[in-house]
Amino acid sequence: MKRIVCLVLCAALLALSLAGCKSEKKTIAPANPSAVQAPTLSAPDSASLPEEPTPASDPMTTTAPETEAPTAAPTEAPTEAPTEAPTEAPTEAPTEAPTEAPTEAPTEMPTEPPVTEVPTDPDYPGPDNEINSLRQVILDSGSICGVIFLGFTDWDAPAMEPGNGVWQSFVADCPFSEDLTFLRHIPESRVVEAGGTEVYCLIPLDPNTAIHISGAELTDEGLVATEEVLFESNAGDPFVVRCNPSDIVSNVFITLMTDDTTVMWDPCLSLRDNHIVLPAEGGVYDLTNYDILLEHIIAG
Repeated sequence: MKRIVCLVLCAALLALSLAGCKSEKKTIAPANPSAVQAPTLSAPDSASLPEEPTPASDPMTTTAPETEAPTAAPTEAPTEAPTEAPTEAPTEAPTEAPTEAPTEAPTEMPTEPPVTEVPTDPDYPGPDNEINSLRQVILDSGSICGVIFLGFTDWDAPAMEPGNGVWQSFVADCPFSEDLTFLRHIPESRVVEAGGTEVYCLIPLDPNTAIHISGAELTDEGLVATEEVLFESNAGDPFVVRCNPSDIVSNVFITLMTDDTTVMWDPCLSLRDNHIVLPAEGGVYDLTNYDILLEHIIAG
């Protein structure tokens, strides 16, 4: 009987303790329903109460999937879509289009119409044809240069220097200016002023003829070149020399050099008939004969 009484008392005490635990759980759960520390309440004495359901575990499991679902969806979708689309499309299109199109078009257009050789003077018939005709005469003579005596100036005439217009005034009064229009278009940079009364125009045969003009003076050893350089060119274009204050001796030395020939010449006129005194070794041809000019230039 004592054992039965003890068992009944133990069972009553156990029932009272269980009732106390249930009342504590029911008061804790609604006090803070949003707290995520509820799993700590479902753990105690699970072995002693296997059939007792824990009411706190149900609301926790229902809130867990709701918090995970919205976090996964918006993080993946907006990060991948806007980063790939705008970076690839606008970077490739504008870099290729503007670099290739404007570089090719303007480089080809200005090179096509070079209008540098079109003369502005309406009376300019084309000096190249005149010079080529004269060079044919020089070639037939076996010389490397032709010379035309253009006339005299006063000994105190102004120098034919660039910018003062003296050369243009002289050509306008020259007897050859009507038929040899290329004389009017020889620039002042190719007019050599050495001082004197005689004016010569020289036309090299080879456009690549090297030209060197220096001063000259009469010494006991004869006429020698000075160190004064009056003109140098490798273009072989027609040029003009004003020289010889004295009618006895020249005051310039002209050197003409081609690939296989070199000619040194001090231009002057003969005191007997005013013809050009040419170098004894040849190489320079006198084109002043007006009959030759009429035959080869004016007659076509």
